[in-house]
Amino acid sequence: MKSFFQYLFSAEMFRNEGLRRQYPRIFFACVLILAYIFFGLRAGLQHIRLDRVRKEATTAQHHYISVSTEWSIKTRQSNISDQLSDNNSKIKVSTTPPVYVNR
Repeated sequence: MKSFFQYLFSAEMFRNEGLRRQYPRIFFACVLILAYIFFGLRAGLQHIRLDRVRKEATTAQHHYISVSTEWSIKTRQSNISDQLSDNNSKIKVSTTPPVYVNR
C-alpha cells in the first residue's frame, strides 16, 4: 500500500474519476483565492496612496494658509503706508516692531 505522499505526488491521483469531476470546482476555488489575494493587495496599496495624498493635501493647505496670511498682512501694511504717504501725514511708518511696556 502506498503512503499518502506517494499517492499525492504520483499521477494516479489525477486519474481518479471522482477527482476529475471536481476539477471545475477546484479551478473556481483557486480563482477565488487569487482574486482575494489580488484585491487585498490592491486595497492595501490604495490605503497607502490615500494616506500619502492626505498628507500632501494637509501640507499644501498649511502652506496656502501661511502664504495667504503673509499676503494679507503685507497688503494691509502697504495699504496703510500708501494712505499715509498720500495724505502728506506727519505720521511715519515704523520700521521696528512694537515693544510691550510694563507699568
